Amino acid sequence: MPCVVFASLKGGVGRTTALAVVAADMAAQGRKVLVVDLDLEAPGIGSMLLNTIDLPRFGMLDAFVESGITSLTDEFLFEMVAASSFGAGNGLIDVVPATGSIADGHPGNVLAKLARAYVDTFDAAGSVQTFGERTRSLVGRLSSLKSYDLVLVDARAGLNESTAAAMLALGAHVLLFGEDTPQTFAGYRYLLAHLGRFARNPDDDWVARLKMVYAKASPLAADQQGFRDRAHDVFQEFIYVEESVAPDEAPGEATPVDSVALSEFMLDEVGAPHYALPVLMDTNYFRFDPLTRRDVLDQALYQNSYKDLLAWAGSLVQSDEGEAADGE
Repeated sequence: MPCVVFASLKGGVGRTTALAVVAADMAAQGRKVLVVDLDLEAPGIGSMLLNTIDLPRFGMLDAFVESGITSLTDEFLFEMVAASSFGAGNGLIDVVPATGSIADGHPGNVLAKLARAYVDTFDAAGSVQTFGERTRSLVGRLSSLKSYDLVLVDARAGLNESTAAAMLALGAHVLLFGEDTPQTFAGYRYLLAHLGRFARNPDDDWVARLKMVYAKASPLAADQQGFRDRAHDVFQEFIYVEESVAPDEAPGEATPVDSVALSEFMLDEVGAPHYALPVLMDTNYFRFDPLTRRDVLDQALYQNSYKDLLAWAGSLVQSDEGEAADGE
């Protein structure tokens, strides 16, 4: 099943709102969706899609803490999941919040748990389990509890360990949200410069799973093209390159390395990572609270602003279904 991570360098760009819209749209089509909140320090999607009385006992924060002490049972995992009313009568939206009802009833314990959540642990053989490895294990086990069509993960904003774990450890498609500001591209230079250090495995081309999202976008085609051009410049600098060694170097000599641009992603190539999906500026989504105003998750209201993102998500699910059918 496809997994999509919603990431951003700054808060307030509509990342979590977009995730809720995608989940609601998938459910309206009869799909089964799992939503996981990995924004441990600023939980959001859980309270957007679940009433307080519907919260499960545990959340991702509890799981990270408890998994450092003992192996988590399937019973524990089931107590991390609750169904959202926004999936009722159509498909299914299961939600794993960052914090559950226990934390909600004892809020004074949350900060202490956060300090423990990121600590590396050890498995039964004594090997170190990094936060990224623990994230991959948890999301994988949660995804296998039911037969889901799509997994949506809300990552923490910024450059930090939990965001890196969501982006690098899950083998997921990663949506990189940003407004058209100098700060957006300055921040993504840091991120992409870091990612550019990782080797490209032909069997697992993580670069092809990256996708920029132009948040709070202008409806003007020229503005959208401008954002894509600026995104292309950053990707070209750090990601669309391949290290090659000069062929005439004698053995044993210092080997200079040249950076040669790849031609696999063209400036106007729709499927390229830099070719941003626009999510249009829409005042209906400035103060997003679907539990109070349920119509914000009605297709008639969100379709125009989110249509490109929804089409992209739908194509992932359809492609996965096609591959599954071919494998039968």
